[in-house]
Amino acid sequence: MIPTLLKSSKTIKNVSKIKNNFSLNNKRQIISISNNNIIKLSNSYSGLFSKTFNNNNNNNNNSYNNNKLNNRFYSTNDNSNIIKPSEYENLISRASELINESRFEEAIKSLNTAIEIQPLDANAYALRADTLEFLGRFDQAILDYEKILQFLPQSIPCYSSLASCFYNKGEIDRAIRYFEQILIIDPNYIPANGYLGDIYLKKGDLSKSLEYYKRVLKIQPESVIGLVGLGHLAMKQKNIKDATKIFRQVVKLGEGKPISFFHTSVSMSDQSQHTSKFKGPIESNPIYIAHLSLAHIYYNELNAVESLKHFNKVIEYNPNNSNALALASTLNQQESQLEEALEKINKSIELDPSSDFNKSIKADILYDLERFEEAVPLFKELLAGFLQGENPDPEKALPRLSILHNLILSYAHLSAQFPQIIDFNEISNKITPQELEQLSKTPESLFELNGVCRHWTKFFERLSQSVYISGTVQREFSDLMLEFFQSIALAAKEIVQINHREMQNQSEAPILSKDDEMEQMLFEYYADLTSSILKK
Repeated sequence: MIPTLLKSSKTIKNVSKIKNNFSLNNKRQIISISNNNIIKLSNSYSGLFSKTFNNNNNNNNNSYNNNKLNNRFYSTNDNSNIIKPSEYENLISRASELINESRFEEAIKSLNTAIEIQPLDANAYALRADTLEFLGRFDQAILDYEKILQFLPQSIPCYSSLASCFYNKGEIDRAIRYFEQILIIDPNYIPANGYLGDIYLKKGDLSKSLEYYKRVLKIQPESVIGLVGLGHLAMKQKNIKDATKIFRQVVKLGEGKPISFFHTSVSMSDQSQHTSKFKGPIESNPIYIAHLSLAHIYYNELNAVESLKHFNKVIEYNPNNSNALALASTLNQQESQLEEALEKINKSIELDPSSDFNKSIKADILYDLERFEEAVPLFKELLAGFLQGENPDPEKALPRLSILHNLILSYAHLSAQFPQIIDFNEISNKITPQELEQLSKTPESLFELNGVCRHWTKFFERLSQSVYISGTVQREFSDLMLEFFQSIALAAKEIVQINHREMQNQSEAPILSKDDEMEQMLFEYYADLTSSILKK
């Protein structure tokens, strides 16, 4: 019978609940796969205004609807000059309907015809410009916005839309000039002040950024947009305490109001007869941003309860936020809410199936649920990705070793079912004299452990391919042992390589601490497995 396994690894969390002949007390390690979407508090903010450019004319509207050309009517000629008013209006109305149905190309064709019929009216240009901008065709949108300025040279919505287009094209200085032009027309136009605060924050000019955010709050003291800007400015300054206080204030201001009250959207309309709306991204909603910021702040502070509370609000507002779902699942996991954690990570993987970060979380949750047969394929897939190429990236040594650790633990749990049904004498009798010479060696170093485990891998590979029939319990056990020994061999090799690199680069901080028990654990696994088979 296989003796006691998994008794010496560093404790992370008590996940072992198996009741059998083994003391499976080793704990799964947390796989350190990078998630670039976790907020880094020093340089995380790209700006609320700059994410979705808001062009609302209402200076005191704290919802900051992104109504670029809201309630606008751009007729620049009297009715005597309109050639076919009914057909022109019908074309614009039809275009609005098509936009609401997300049939954008058809809408543009309708607007093209409308402009041919009435080239001196700005409404069709405005609707076409907004559509093109929404589609990311900024150069074409810019031409239409500039055409509107020929009709209406003081149009703040057009200047704001032009700034948005140039910003999204990466021409930041041109965007700044258009926003500054808006402030010449109306110094109290809140969105332009907010955008400039965001832009200068992103450029690293914190004093100028603060100047514009203060202008926003001077115009409207409880502006959630201005407060969110100040919150991210505080984060940029690594003043997490003040940032937390500000974001909590924003959340409080949003209490009792639907999220749509603060929602941003792109709105295109004529005088009001034909309204077409593009729903703006929830990511630009200040209440959403405050919850998301607090969720990340508390996550980095290891405050699972508060972080989960805010991540749940983020998911409520945006069920398609893959990163929030993934991080929330890790918090549910920490709180032993495993089924809820699995539900969230499954949704996250559905949204982002290629994410190794998501797969690692799901594998860990399945492990904690003791669903080892489902966890193993995920651990193997992750490991294969990290082992690609002739010379695997040394920077990824720690995640590779963590995956191997968890994979070995899974194999150990799966092996626990076999002692009662496997005849180890029968397996031992399959060992040839030549194989016995190699398999009976007692390894004294990790290098030797790697070598002898590879011999065991070849032995069980022979049994699986030539001796045991597929579908039998003996074949299942042989396949498991093949992968078990193979994983121990890979882990031993990884540690040898890590130690070798650290000897060559003594100035670098060691990956494995001196009291790390991984090495001892591998030798114990090897001894436990082989003593059962060889009857040592």
